[in-house]
Amino acid sequence: MRKRTIHIKWTFPVLLDNFDNAKYKDYNGIYAISRIWGEKTGEPQDEKLLYIGKTIRSFEQRIREHTQYKLYGVRGNIYVRFGIIQTRFTSELLDDIESALIYELQPPLNVDKTVEYHYKSGYFVRIINDGYRGVGLIEKEIDARAHCYE
Repeated sequence: MRKRTIHIKWTFPVLLDNFDNAKYKDYNGIYAISRIWGEKTGEPQDEKLLYIGKTIRSFEQRIREHTQYKLYGVRGNIYVRFGIIQTRFTSELLDDIESALIYELQPPLNVDKTVEYHYKSGYFVRIINDGYRGVGLIEKEIDARAHCYE
């Protein structure tokens, strides 16, 4: 199988409550939902990755669906990061990108693709993550070849 390097530029996290004003809400691609939970002190609070998703539709349409069911009852400040893919992509390649991210990062609200996944595009994806990845949230580089087992 061939290898394809994908560059993703992650945006600064947007508080879900301020999502209507988000600059990239009309784009599509990959997104990450996270939360910050805990006491409000002078110390930095830990951010925890909750979910990785993809959409061919706009981010706005897809995120609105999550607020109705997937994020119901999640406490804390909920944030969304948009992963702007820096190249043209098919829906199959987008699925492979999402799969590699979920498998590698293991967000707790993702239930599929955490143990295994299947390649749809015909490529092993090597993902280079740039931009606002968060502290310990999204790794700089993810190589799907490392997810293969015999």
